[in-house]
Amino acid sequence: MGPDPTSARARRALVAVVLAALSACGGGDASEPEVATGPEADGDAEWSEQVLPTRPGADRRPLVAVDGETVVVVVTDEADSVTGFSSDGDARFEAGQALTTDVTYLNLGGVARLGGQWVALGSGGRSADELEFDLHAFSSTDGRTWSEVEASGHEGPADVLGLAATPDRVVGVGALRTANDPGSGGFGPVAWTSRDGAAWTTVPLPVTGRGEGAARAAIATNGGALAWGDVDGRGVVWSSSDGGASWTIVEPDGLPLARSWDSVASHDAIIVASGTRAPEGEEGGESGQVLARSRDGGDTWQPVAEPPPANRGEPFPFTLWAGGQRFFTLGYTFIDAFADRELCYADIELCRQDTSTTLYVSDDGDRWERVDTSGIDLDQYGDVDAATATATGRVVALTGGPTGPASGPGPPTRPCPQRRSRPTPPRRCGSWPMARCPSSVCATPPRCTFTAAWSGSSSATRRGAAPTMDPTSRQAPATGTPDDWPVAQQTIFGFVTLVVEGRIEYSIGDGEVVATYARTQEPPPRCI
Repeated sequence: MGPDPTSARARRALVAVVLAALSACGGGDASEPEVATGPEADGDAEWSEQVLPTRPGADRRPLVAVDGETVVVVVTDEADSVTGFSSDGDARFEAGQALTTDVTYLNLGGVARLGGQWVALGSGGRSADELEFDLHAFSSTDGRTWSEVEASGHEGPADVLGLAATPDRVVGVGALRTANDPGSGGFGPVAWTSRDGAAWTTVPLPVTGRGEGAARAAIATNGGALAWGDVDGRGVVWSSSDGGASWTIVEPDGLPLARSWDSVASHDAIIVASGTRAPEGEEGGESGQVLARSRDGGDTWQPVAEPPPANRGEPFPFTLWAGGQRFFTLGYTFIDAFADRELCYADIELCRQDTSTTLYVSDDGDRWERVDTSGIDLDQYGDVDAATATATGRVVALTGGPTGPASGPGPPTRPCPQRRSRPTPPRRCGSWPMARCPSSVCATPPRCTFTAAWSGSSSATRRGAAPTMDPTSRQAPATGTPDDWPVAQQTIFGFVTLVVEGRIEYSIGDGEVVATYARTQEPPPRCI
């Protein structure tokens, strides 16, 4: 079914809700792609902070929804308890009584407003040693205190991946589990509809070919509902004119090719859809993201003119939210040690950083600007995980980090970071970076098969360390590595030099030899 770009980030504690009048700015630091400078939005970008006393369970993403001036946050913790928080106007968030469920590994797929209640739908359960994916529905009148509903008609086992409300019903989308071993496939796109959050109807979505896939997002339209996902590795859009009771596959005019459509958001007649690029397509940028926009409710589409920079190192689609007549998304930056070796050699600290996120905003879905989040204490709370806005424009962002007391008002707003050019990697003659096969850096380098054809021992005992290095993976030892070694993501970014025939030395940037290897008697595998 593919990775969920939010799940890994949701493992951290949900610690703070930050609120602000929004300001956008350009620029970027060394861990971000360059962003063109844009005009500032109204507001002073002063963020206030509030700690929410709960922690999401592993792979349980916190949900955020908005209805007018009301913002609701719903969190499922490691014990499968559900806690809601709500805020109206400029008021602080209030917590409701936690609902203790007996559903093992409960995973809520969405929350939406239906009439006078909030509705959430998810799946979970366990029998003996087997995980189950039975559907479970929940409701709340205030978004804070939740109760499980004695629901019917929502057939499983299944995964709920999105929820949306039309004027008279709520529509959920996801994937039916049709095989005993999901590692070998067995997922089919499905929708569920309900007029009251209790009586549901399960509607398998039409498919082509083998029918392997999922519906990953849904929105209400003036004429009904749209669902987005993929079938057999191809992005698919389904349309319903009766609120989700029946569906057809549609091919909107101008919609780019995609491998999958994963997230969608709308306000008024503007719809923005996010996915990953189809194998033969060129849309979406170098990291595989594709972002498209419709101004007429989904009939015709164009690629976004000025999208956020492509997610670096994590080719996941942009996750979208809408609120206050604006769109929000997150850009991810992760320096992959093997994909961006030269960058790691030039600035090892970049590769030592965890994944970072950048918040972007757009009024029309076509031109996106980076939001100034310098007023948020990200060192304490971690990166922004989600964002939305109320009808009057009050912005709410969720951040995650270690549990701790509220820090009070945030620090003063700082200027946006200035751009820094990409560092230039070093070039050597006589040795080459150990994290890649040798190339034209040296005139006559030995075969790069040496990386798997040598055995050796460490010469770093004089530094108080005795690591055992694997020349095949070039991974650094888990323990015993001096702090000043250029190590990131279990890789030593040093250099290897052919000393004499049959012997090579690994050295770090200052020339210190950290290990010596001798040729083995076993034939080497091919260098690929």
